[in-house]
Amino acid sequence: MDRKWLLIIGGLAIIYGTLLLLGQVFNFNGWALFFPLLLIALGVWLILRPRTLGPSGQVQTRLLGDIIRSGAWQVVPEEIWLAIGDIHLDLSQASIPEGETTITVFGFVNDIRVTVPDGVGIALHCSAFVSDLKMYDDKETTLFMPLDRKSDDYDACPRKVIIRTNHFVADIKVRRPRK
Repeated sequence: MDRKWLLIIGGLAIIYGTLLLLGQVFNFNGWALFFPLLLIALGVWLILRPRTLGPSGQVQTRLLGDIIRSGAWQVVPEEIWLAIGDIHLDLSQASIPEGETTITVFGFVNDIRVTVPDGVGIALHCSAFVSDLKMYDDKETTLFMPLDRKSDDYDACPRKVIIRTNHFVADIKVRRPRK
């Protein structure tokens, strides 16, 4: 996980543990206090957080379901918020601008499938408690550790897509299009 997420999760764990300890000592329900505080903090963060997407960026939010992008579509900087579901990004016919385009995915449990054509570089930055990554022929599973991978041709490609994920459980597969 990147440093920011480690600090957030560590801070929440300390606050929750302190409330539970105080609850045992002073006989009150720490969860009853922690959960509303967590919801308030989440709401404030969502309202006040700075937009990093720029004017052409998009935000898509869903609780459950699938997000499928295939065929001819425009790749733009984007945030996807999906609690539970599948995300399929087929870049083989997509219009990808030159330079780096970042797609950030926030979720609880997601399967992410990315199809990357030749000539497009892909970089993955996965932060999750449990990550399972299969990128072309390489496979890696981690617990409580970040995954950072780039395609071999990333630096040489004029069009690049960066996918950042923040999850509890993430299963990510990157493949080339079938011929």
